[in-house]
Amino acid sequence: MDYRITLKGHLFLYEPDKERRIVMGSPTPLTPAQILQKIGIPVSEIYMVASGGKQTPLDVPLSDEQDVELFPVIAGG
Repeated sequence: MDYRITLKGHLFLYEPDKERRIVMGSPTPLTPAQILQKIGIPVSEIYMVASGGKQTPLDVPLSDEQDVELFPVIAGG
C-alpha cells in the first residue's frame, strides 16, 4: 500500500529530508495515527487529517493509493 502524504504548515520540519510531500509504503493498511508515528509527528501537533478530501479520524485504516493531508494546530492572536 502506498500513501501520498502532504505535510501542511510547519509539519514538514518533522520529516528528515524536510519534504512537504512524501510517499509512504506499507504491506498492511495504516491509520493516520500510525502514519504520524512513523514520521515522528506528535498527535498534539495535528489539528486535522484529511484523506480523499474528507476529514478522517486518526484510528480509521486508510485504503491503498490514498492521498493524506496533515494539518497542524495553528495559534496566534
